[in-house]
Amino acid sequence: MKDSSLYIFGKNPVEELFTDRPDLIRRIYVKETIDQSSFDHIRSTATPHRIPVIKVPEKKIKELVGEVSHQGIVADVKEFPYQDIHEWIKSLDMTKNPVVFVLNELTDPHNVGAILRSAAAFNVAGVLLPKNRQVGVNGTVYKSSAGAAHKVSVVQIGNTNNAIDVLKKAGFWIAGLSGGKHATSLYDEEFTTPLAFVIGSEGSGMRVKTEELCDYIVSIPMNDSVESLNASVAAALVGYEAQRKVVK
Repeated sequence: MKDSSLYIFGKNPVEELFTDRPDLIRRIYVKETIDQSSFDHIRSTATPHRIPVIKVPEKKIKELVGEVSHQGIVADVKEFPYQDIHEWIKSLDMTKNPVVFVLNELTDPHNVGAILRSAAAFNVAGVLLPKNRQVGVNGTVYKSSAGAAHKVSVVQIGNTNNAIDVLKKAGFWIAGLSGGKHATSLYDEEFTTPLAFVIGSEGSGMRVKTEELCDYIVSIPMNDSVESLNASVAAALVGYEAQRKVVK
């Protein structure tokens, strides 16, 4: 499955999409051999929106999404509505010290989906995704987010370092999420300014130049016997800490 084709699969993700953005759905494919009564709700929801529900053989489902847990249902969706960074910044209330995530070349769609879900859960003001060397919002990302991809502002950026410059000019402090003896503990972060947390790739972390552009480095205290955390787990901990400390 290519990122350029957005197919949302699985019963719950499709139902979430109907709730949040039915205007994005072109058509629904349902496996012809599945118990059709289990999709009565989806059909009744699709009808007023004039969205066709089409029975197809499983071969067609696999052609669209591959060998995934599709549960016999796929939504053919218009291109994901990424936000423009400049328009998104204009929409922010900087007096509320927004927290945002900047993803730096994450390639695991399950990680990205989980980060979007955490961002939505903890009121993160936006998730910035580079256009290149970074997985975009595809079907796997959407399902891993459990439908939360449309509940958070997702901003597509051309270049991480350029985006950091734009964020700084808008009033954000840039915190690179990493380890090292010179890092500031997440526990000590007061969240009294707009903050952008840069989350590096699963294997190599942040690029060197990107880390140099950060105002400071933040680490998550943990047992010394554990080298690092999964990127999505780290993002969830940051989001939780921000939610806990930021005064609404």
